[in-house]
Amino acid sequence: MKKYLMILLVGLIVATAAVRADAGFYILGTAGGGGESGSSSYGGEIGAIWPNDEPKYMLGLGASKSTNGSKETATFLLDKVKSDDIEIYGAGGIAVTKGLFVVGTAGATETCEGTVFKGDDASSCASYDDNETSYKFAASGQLRYVYKQLIIGAGYHNRRGIVGGIGIRF
Repeated sequence: MKKYLMILLVGLIVATAAVRADAGFYILGTAGGGGESGSSSYGGEIGAIWPNDEPKYMLGLGASKSTNGSKETATFLLDKVKSDDIEIYGAGGIAVTKGLFVVGTAGATETCEGTVFKGDDASSCASYDDNETSYKFAASGQLRYVYKQLIIGAGYHNRRGIVGGIGIRF
């Protein structure tokens, strides 16, 4: 829970910096499918685009979750689980033409595999001492187009496969 509060705090700092630096604040929703995780994913990103007049740079912070969790019976008391793949990432981009940005993202994913008592959710996997939590590098390359207040993007992510997003700029 503490790490999610830290992400929210950093997001608020980015939004505050955007207002002070002649920048536009943006919110982007993302979705993806395929890739190394082998399932669909969804997420969101917040950030800034500056300068406001003719945007040249994009900087953001985001998170996504893939729906590849699983649960199967191990014994009459325990279930073998694999939690969903959760990613935290940073995004940075530069305009190549008016409104078209080349954006790269880099971050890490967290997944837990192990056993939990029957009835426990797969997401509680990390709270058991003998379970294995693994972290993997995650990155993507995307093209994003900004037209007035609309942002549309698409690209490829090493763990999520084909990703796309749509958002608004303030």
